Amino acid sequence: MVQDIQRRRRAQEVPEEEMEPTTTTTTTSNTDDDTMPLSEPILLNTLTLNKALWESQRGDNFAKPKGENKLEVYTDPITGRTTAICHLACILPFTRNTEGNIIYVDVSYEMATASMLAVQHLNTGNGSIIPELEGLSDRCPIRFSIQYFDTKFDIGTALKQVIALTHPQINTTDETGTLDEGVGYKDQIPPCAFLGSTASSVSGPTSIVTGLNDFVQLSAQSTSTDLDDRNKYPRFARTIPSDAGTTEALVLFLLNELHLDYIAVLNINDSFGNDYVTNIRDVARHLAPNMTLLQIPLDHDPTSSLGEEEILEAFHILKQSQILYCVVVLLETESHHAFMSIAAREGLAGTGKHNFIFTDGFDAGSLTNRVFDYNSTLHRAYSGAGIIRASGGSPGELRYDKLSDSLRQIKQSESDVLFATSFLPGDPSRLTNSDEFFGALRSDSTSFFFDATVLMGLAACDAVTQDVSLTGTSLYNQIPQSTFQGITGKVVLDPVTKSRIPSSTRFQIWNLVDVVENDTVRKVKFQPTVTHLFSEGEWIMKRSFVFSDGTANLPDSLLPPTVDRNHIHTGTRVIVLLFCAISIVSAIYCAVWTWYNRNKRIVRASQPFFLCLLCSGTIVLASTIIPMSFDGGNLSMDGLNRSCTAQVWFLMLGATMIFSTLFSKTHRVNKIMKNARHFKRIKVTIRDTLKPMSVVVSLNVAILLFMTIFDPVKYKVHPLRIDRYEREIETYGTCYFAGSLAFIIPAAIINVFVIGAALLQAWFARNLSTEFQESGCIFRAIRLIIFIICIGVPVIFLARTNPDARIFIASAIIVVTCMGILLLIFVPKMQYKEQNKSETTVVVSGIDITAGNGGFTRSKVPSDINVSYDLTNDDDAASYDGGERILTTKNQHELAEEVALLKKMLLSKKRREAARQTPSELPKEDGRSANAAQFMDPEEALGATGTAKNVDNLSNS
Repeated sequence: MVQDIQRRRRAQEVPEEEMEPTTTTTTTSNTDDDTMPLSEPILLNTLTLNKALWESQRGDNFAKPKGENKLEVYTDPITGRTTAICHLACILPFTRNTEGNIIYVDVSYEMATASMLAVQHLNTGNGSIIPELEGLSDRCPIRFSIQYFDTKFDIGTALKQVIALTHPQINTTDETGTLDEGVGYKDQIPPCAFLGSTASSVSGPTSIVTGLNDFVQLSAQSTSTDLDDRNKYPRFARTIPSDAGTTEALVLFLLNELHLDYIAVLNINDSFGNDYVTNIRDVARHLAPNMTLLQIPLDHDPTSSLGEEEILEAFHILKQSQILYCVVVLLETESHHAFMSIAAREGLAGTGKHNFIFTDGFDAGSLTNRVFDYNSTLHRAYSGAGIIRASGGSPGELRYDKLSDSLRQIKQSESDVLFATSFLPGDPSRLTNSDEFFGALRSDSTSFFFDATVLMGLAACDAVTQDVSLTGTSLYNQIPQSTFQGITGKVVLDPVTKSRIPSSTRFQIWNLVDVVENDTVRKVKFQPTVTHLFSEGEWIMKRSFVFSDGTANLPDSLLPPTVDRNHIHTGTRVIVLLFCAISIVSAIYCAVWTWYNRNKRIVRASQPFFLCLLCSGTIVLASTIIPMSFDGGNLSMDGLNRSCTAQVWFLMLGATMIFSTLFSKTHRVNKIMKNARHFKRIKVTIRDTLKPMSVVVSLNVAILLFMTIFDPVKYKVHPLRIDRYEREIETYGTCYFAGSLAFIIPAAIINVFVIGAALLQAWFARNLSTEFQESGCIFRAIRLIIFIICIGVPVIFLARTNPDARIFIASAIIVVTCMGILLLIFVPKMQYKEQNKSETTVVVSGIDITAGNGGFTRSKVPSDINVSYDLTNDDDAASYDGGERILTTKNQHELAEEVALLKKMLLSKKRREAARQTPSELPKEDGRSANAAQFMDPEEALGATGTAKNVDNLSNS
């Protein structure tokens, strides 16, 4: 602090005639003899020079502001001419105390120097940068001075300074009796208006105080929409659009250029940050109603220990949200660096997944003048990041280049540097210690602050009255009317909100792209590149934006979810295909066995053609499992669509072939039985039985063919579970039949009809005693199929969300159906063929009566078998024309009565024969003669019923 005062005093001792102009680009002053005879350096006005002027020359020549007038008036003692002085109080954050460490804000020093240049141009009528200032000193009776105060990013410090300036009678000094670095509050020059501050959180409270005391406060950086409230902030204005204007451009960029639906906003928890997020929500509600916004507020500065803990918690929330695009709303350069360092450490930056875009609180100059180690934390973190800013101009633009050149020339002038550094707060040596400080402008805020100072001067000159009076109200009302072509474009303020109209401001998207600084030692620098320009409500792409992954591919809004597709496991697929193989191999074996034994009586009795047809239907039905085993894990969507259509074909045709074959066989037997009851001889050929079968199969083929052509079955993936963004995280795939139901339902009805008809025919033949009892086997097979379908189909429906269970159950139903048919139809025939019987067996109603050398024997057999008759001589089959012989058309009850009658007749005849013999020759009562069968007279025993003749007639049919 002492060194600061010494520097200021040394600056005061510099003779006026030795001082160089403030900038070498300024023109000669156009001030006439009526103006105040002060040199240009004094007109720039520093606190030290004002003190000297106050103490040595003040006297009666200076009149303090009276009433509502904000101007101090100087009267020339010789000419009597007066000059009004408008003293501008500039409140900026030059330093910041973070855990005992002083951080200097280089941008604030650059902005302060630019405002000095603007005041010098106002006082001299220099129109080299702003043409509207040319000759202003001749038209305007006001001269301007400026003074700077360090708010230190602290609301309390800023309020203390503003209250002291607006109420000098109130003692707001600290314990040393000073107000900001050794300056007593009684020595303050009365301000005419205020410039600043940068942070909305500081501008809000200070503008309440300035507004209540009728002082205009003009900001170039505070963008909080809340500051548009004229009831709370009656004298606040700004040369930058509010967040509502900035966020409109931001939302349009995110929506139209990046096509994002989800964004996360990490903001400083103050009026600026919260208002920024509120405006994004409001704009998105109208322009992007489908956009989802996640706000994560930060209460503490990221550079502090508390701030780091808070950021870690915020990043945890960000990871859980799975949002990949983040808008960062912070203010300080060091805060951004600390934030991105933690982000890189936590794997949220520098990985190529997450992308960050910073608002106008980010100082791009902090990166352009800094060299990073290749692949260092900040290098990885900032690569591919973006910045949205209200454009303060770009190199190559005339006014921007002139401002940049003028500031660069100030540093090259030793007296100008000494003059500027003598009254700036903090450590002004930063102006001279950095070779690149006045290179390219470090921030767009410099251009906006320059325009704000010019606007304040033009408005004051336009609002001053003829009696050299300027009130806060008149100045405030004049500000929207004073328009000019500034560095940032045409400066036009809204007459109601007194904020910059967004359409008069150009917005830019900067892309942080690294360039190799030193390839040998692996050093890189960042070069902000303008990729998009917002003009007249639309973004214009100048060049491709390079994202964090190093490509220009548009980023995803969300981290792609890990989706459980519920594909069929390999083990399940192997099992079901094994089921299919077992069924197909079994069917092929049965078909080969049938062909090999085609001349055997047992095979010819069942007709080999129908047996082979049954095997073919079984193979087709079992083949349904093959396309059923495919899913998204091994086929494309087109392939899955074809597999679903193939499933319908195999299932329908296989079922049709099986059930129509069973129907044909039972229908043939029943037809013969019907004619036998009327003692008619009929011959039913294969062609006759194939007619209904051909019709059914043809109808199914026609329907399925139309389905395949016009509306095939599709494979559809169904969501099973979704996340908070309604994205699928678990799915399952099935064949979707809704579009094909118009074809599938008629085909299913036909097959159900065939099943019912086959079942009905089997029911009619339930009491029919045939040679090999094939009708009973068919009836049991149909019952088994119906039972499996009734139990299995509901289970498949319940297990539809579990592909493994679904395909296993469906395959089990198919294989049980196929194997059940094969076992019930073919196994009895195979067993019968392998038996070498030397006797003729007649089974009547459960009683096995065997005729052999020893006569008749009797044993119990299953009661559900009515009558079977076996011929052991297969040679007789060669003369047989096919078909199973029907032994009787009577039911079990009728046959049982006949057996009882036979027993009585045999016993009666035996007794008559015994009566003719001597008593010694009579057989024992309980015994039987070995030749008892010789005494049976079939015609006598069955003459009343004619059973034997009926049996012979039916067998010949």
